[in-house]
Amino acid sequence: MENVVTDQSDAYDFALLLVKYSMLKYILSRLMYGDFNINYVLNKYNNKFIKDLRNTRFCKFVYDFTNPNSDIFGLNIYFY
Repeated sequence: MENVVTDQSDAYDFALLLVKYSMLKYILSRLMYGDFNINYVLNKYNNKFIKDLRNTRFCKFVYDFTNPNSDIFGLNIYFY
């Protein structure tokens, strides 16, 4: 985070993106798998989550997790 954040507003924006990423993944996993489990947000379940998400009616959200132009793309590296 030291390389990314230069001032207080950057830290706030970064934190908002982390919350957006984690809550989107958390809520989508609840809709797909039927239970709230924080482990679905972790990086080790990312490939299974994307694969399962492609096969649901929420498949439009795959864009947010896989497109490099998305504002939350690549934030999975912060969830181990």
